Amino acid sequence: MNSLKSTFGNETEECAELIKKNIEIIHVHGKMDDLPWENDYGRAYGDIPSTLAELERSSTGIKIIHEKIEKKCFGMARKLINSSELIVFLGLNLHNQINLDRLHIKDNLDEKTIYGTIKGLSGPQKEKVNEYFCDKLNAKVVPVSGRRRPIDGFDALGFLQEEVRFQ
Repeated sequence: MNSLKSTFGNETEECAELIKKNIEIIHVHGKMDDLPWENDYGRAYGDIPSTLAELERSSTGIKIIHEKIEKKCFGMARKLINSSELIVFLGLNLHNQINLDRLHIKDNLDEKTIYGTIKGLSGPQKEKVNEYFCDKLNAKVVPVSGRRRPIDGFDALGFLQEEVRFQ
């Protein structure tokens, strides 16, 4: 949102419409809350619920990994991955392999450009993520800046701010 606003000088409402119209985001494990521009009850990224009622409302949107995950959600994600040239994974880690396997990710990555953040992982964990994408899939794990490895210096927000170019 902030990148769109500062790059194009649009108002929040205009940027929200651009995002809703052009970027499909699927949270296979749910999400804490909508963002402020998504609805009247939205909460800004990084804001912590300040009341028990807010915390309870936020927690209803989260799906725990061992819970039965809605097949429809993963099906929608698989469809998007199949039709996309660029795929961005925010917060890759060892647990994501389960999700990647659920998404049939190995079947969907030919000729795709993949970006991913792995900040905070140990050396062996980073190697495992890199191996999963590069060695086994021959995918292009190359961020905008040209580094030839998954991005390990950025968290999700930092990656979006520094590496994603809206055109």
